Amino acid sequence: MNIFTYGDYRDFINDALEEQIGRGAKVKLAEVLNCGPGYISQVLNKSKIHFSPENIIKVASFLKLKSQEEDFLFTLLHAERAGSKELQDFYRKKIKTTQEDHQKIDKQIKDVNLDLDIETKSIYYSHWSYCAIHMIVSIDKFQKAELIAERLKLDLTFVQKVLNFLENKGLILKGKNDRYHIGKTRIHLKNNSPLIKSHHQNYRHKAILCLENENDFNLHYSGVLTLSKKDAIKIRNLVLKMIAEQEEILIPSPNEEIISLNLDIFKI
Repeated sequence: MNIFTYGDYRDFINDALEEQIGRGAKVKLAEVLNCGPGYISQVLNKSKIHFSPENIIKVASFLKLKSQEEDFLFTLLHAERAGSKELQDFYRKKIKTTQEDHQKIDKQIKDVNLDLDIETKSIYYSHWSYCAIHMIVSIDKFQKAELIAERLKLDLTFVQKVLNFLENKGLILKGKNDRYHIGKTRIHLKNNSPLIKSHHQNYRHKAILCLENENDFNLHYSGVLTLSKKDAIKIRNLVLKMIAEQEEILIPSPNEEIISLNLDIFKI
């Protein structure tokens, strides 16, 4: 559940209680807050009564929120409890800024630890193979130029050229028996980079080529939908949630296969 999609702390708590606890959730929360279930219902049904900051710190602990989520829950609370329009506007602006920040894909990507100079980036993102070769050397059985060329269906001379480039930039390391190993492991191109379009186009083009090679793993989906603006945002948030959750699988996963994940959602 993504707290950063909410504009009211009570809506979030209601949904979180239902998702995490289910039946009897308000009774359990009442025990934590040392109050009656009726008080919990009054607050969450949006009467004029609000939780206190002391209540919210216990709610955050009860729901096992992370530090940033806890901070945002407090901001939502302060916006509702504000005693003046100026103070409420202040917190609403803070809420909007935080939500916009968390809408960015790079916020879902962990351990981005390498920033390349612009010339290196321009070459790296000029063709899909640079990124693919960079990643594939993390798989034990694809650490030699000949094996990489065969797996990616690329010319051996070209593969060697890319390997030399990656090694020169410190992105991969050359070990014994001409075997290559990955260097600094995570690179992410930010949304505001002038090269982001080239990167997306490279792998969209590769995806189109893959349509000619049917197999049991490949999955292609294209849909044109009409729906409410609210539900369109919900679908976008589901995609962001999926990106965040795949990181939890990706980071500890052993390197055995190389795949491309392309997701597109946009207004027509």
